[in-house]
Amino acid sequence: MNEATAALGIEAISVYVPRHYLDLRDLAEVNGVDPRKYNDGLGCLRMAIPSPYEDPVTMGWEAAAALLENYRVDREGIGLLA
Repeated sequence: MNEATAALGIEAISVYVPRHYLDLRDLAEVNGVDPRKYNDGLGCLRMAIPSPYEDPVTMGWEAAAALLENYRVDREGIGLLA
């Protein structure tokens, strides 16, 4: 690795999870399946559900905003934020 590539890489990462959720026992009941299909089979108890005001762009912004704030990122030093 040379000096130019030594500065590349992921320095921090953030995700946004919607606040609303669906209890998978309710989904199992509606679908007529055993709740263990979701709870034991998938290892999940709840599924996040975006509100009508949360689309991929707003969820991406929430993740990016938290990242910038929590890590005190110098915004002038950002080459690419994806």
